[in-house]
Amino acid sequence: MAASVKVLRGFCEVTSDEQELLESPKRPIVLLKKKHPDAVLDPLSDDVAPNNQFVGCMLPYTPLHSLLFSVGGKDHAEETRTLSVLVMTSGNLSEEPIVHRNDDAIKKLSGTVDAFLSHNRDIFMRVDDSVVRVRSTECGMRNGCDPGSQVPVVPCSISFFRRARGYAPEAIAFQDTGPEVLGCGADLKNTFTLTKGSFAIPSQHIGDMENYETLKFFENV
Repeated sequence: MAASVKVLRGFCEVTSDEQELLESPKRPIVLLKKKHPDAVLDPLSDDVAPNNQFVGCMLPYTPLHSLLFSVGGKDHAEETRTLSVLVMTSGNLSEEPIVHRNDDAIKKLSGTVDAFLSHNRDIFMRVDDSVVRVRSTECGMRNGCDPGSQVPVVPCSISFFRRARGYAPEAIAFQDTGPEVLGCGADLKNTFTLTKGSFAIPSQHIGDMENYETLKFFENV
């Protein structure tokens, strides 16, 4: 997570389409191509996405994130900020859903992290960040949806690696109507989808269905 697109341009190539996605209200993680080492202004650690020419980047999307990046900044000036980039990962044990209760976080993650930032407002529904990549070609609107439709449509120029926060549950338009169907997905990288009329409503990313915690998460969603 970076304080701004300007910061991201210090170590990644950012096209206008990628910038539009990064700054959109959905604020997904966007896979950006790393700059050649000779062109990097602010290098990342070699331990961030090693042996990969892309790195997942996003901008602040909550007031808390903005506060973290405002520390030390005078009159919102970027050059005086204490932080400009944070390396983030989800708060969960391997193969388990995100921990979203304060008590569970302390119980499960105390041996992994140095400190906790908690809140007195409980999280109702945990959700992962969406991960997308912008394609180099555009192919119009998804599923040939009527441009006048009120249902949000994801452009074909976006490839989803994980559909979650910001994009689910968001209806996807079909060309024709059909029966009501529940598709429960597979064991790995599970999601499910409900169809209604001429729309499909996908769930957020749930994960691998290999333990009881993920099953309970699936049932809650």
